[in-house]
Amino acid sequence: MLARLILFLILLAAAPAAAWTDDVRCVQQQLAQAGQDAGPADGIVGPRTLAALREHAARAGVAGGHDLTPDTATTWCRRLGEADPALRAFWPSGDNAVVVQTGPGVDPVLARLIRVRLPELHHEVAALLGVELSGTDRVFVGAGVDELRAMITRDTRHRPIGNLDAVLEDHCNPNGRIGAFATPGVMVICLRPDTRLLTDLAYSTLVFVLTHEATHLVQFQLTGLPESGTAPEGRVRFEGPMWLLEGLADVVGHALGDRLEPLEIRELGARRYAGRAVPRLTQLQTRGDLLSRRDDVYQVGMWAASLLIERAGFSGAGRLFALMGEGQPFPEAFAEVYGRSLDSFYETFAAEAQPQQPRRPAKG
Repeated sequence: MLARLILFLILLAAAPAAAWTDDVRCVQQQLAQAGQDAGPADGIVGPRTLAALREHAARAGVAGGHDLTPDTATTWCRRLGEADPALRAFWPSGDNAVVVQTGPGVDPVLARLIRVRLPELHHEVAALLGVELSGTDRVFVGAGVDELRAMITRDTRHRPIGNLDAVLEDHCNPNGRIGAFATPGVMVICLRPDTRLLTDLAYSTLVFVLTHEATHLVQFQLTGLPESGTAPEGRVRFEGPMWLLEGLADVVGHALGDRLEPLEIRELGARRYAGRAVPRLTQLQTRGDLLSRRDDVYQVGMWAASLLIERAGFSGAGRLFALMGEGQPFPEAFAEVYGRSLDSFYETFAAEAQPQQPRRPAKG
């Protein structure tokens, strides 16, 4: 299991992106509408597209940010449309914000529920974080590895998932009823064959899983991904630390799935570490940390993320990711959104996150 998780994280960082072109095409169409010569709208990042983007960004006052690549094109597509609302006509999300495909092996009642509920949750997550999404996310829901493999390989309009079989084998766990993962623009839900809603899978569990992964899809649209081969510290500065990414997804899952308030979620985190040493957030930042301290990344991350949401709301997290998509490194974006340095938060988190006990009335 651990070896497969390692493989999946490596592939997420390095999977080829050549076929993921809808958002590059969006940028090219926007530039052409703005009077720039970006070349044909072929979804390929070439010299003419890059030169046109540099000129238009300077003219329109769009912050520089990361270079245009297939893995940052969604952020550029969104940012150009935010700077000039007329360009939003080219956002792929205008046709469909999320496309859900369900395999024939999925129980019809469960398949219908996911097809209806997931687009709603996708919208709710974006609205909760206070952002508009430009791209189209694709969701594959299947019963087992073989069905999902056929579905994913048949659809060529998404970012390829490297070594697909190994990743599917890891998440289609025969000991569990549902497994899921998200990569930029893609969510995959693996259901155990013959799974039925309520009898085999609680509705709240399903909503939590769908919402958690939808949060990742929204984050990917806002931040993009760094180039393959980027060092772990560089990845953290580009897309954020693992404790935040997984912790926030859990908080949103509890907020929308279980209707818990951030304070209730923070209290849940505190109870999990009652009488135990709280790991430092600096130990839970990289994908390597996720491999070695998986439970802590999720649990402490949820605890820390709930505290941040109490302080700046869910929209603060959306603004944080948007600033990072514009090129601000995570520590600088964190300081701008939360009004304090990241180092200060790391130093005081364990004490600040403890729920305050109500004062007892004085005797006499």
